[in-house]
Amino acid sequence: MSCGGWCGSLALFLRRGRKLLITFRIVGERGPEINLRKQYIAAMARRGELASLEEGALIATMTKATIRRWLVDAGIDWMVTRRQWLARRYARCEDWAANRPPPRHPTKEQMRRQLAQAIRRTNAAQLEKQRKANPGRDSAPE
Repeated sequence: MSCGGWCGSLALFLRRGRKLLITFRIVGERGPEINLRKQYIAAMARRGELASLEEGALIATMTKATIRRWLVDAGIDWMVTRRQWLARRYARCEDWAANRPPPRHPTKEQMRRQLAQAIRRTNAAQLEKQRKANPGRDSAPE
């Protein structure tokens, strides 16, 4: 279905006095496509991959003002996320230059070990607290 050169949306309002009676929304061919572009640009900005508004405008084939409005509506400060992205890239470069391995997520075995150590520390702290509270008593439960 072609929109005959006109793509966008049109809202028709029927009013009687100041009261709104009926609202129709006619969406052209580009309605869902624009929403997908908006989501794509917002995701790029959240990840910090969007270097400038001009770049977003080129990718989405929209104006810089539209891209700026999309990012403001989504609550994204693209310059801050870009700086964070650059900082992560810089840290990776420094690690690579120093021949350090990249950071990895802990394995399940490592997480289990950390949990066991945390439980032992907590139990030891509670036992010590009981010993200080009752110095004359044996702290072992009966």
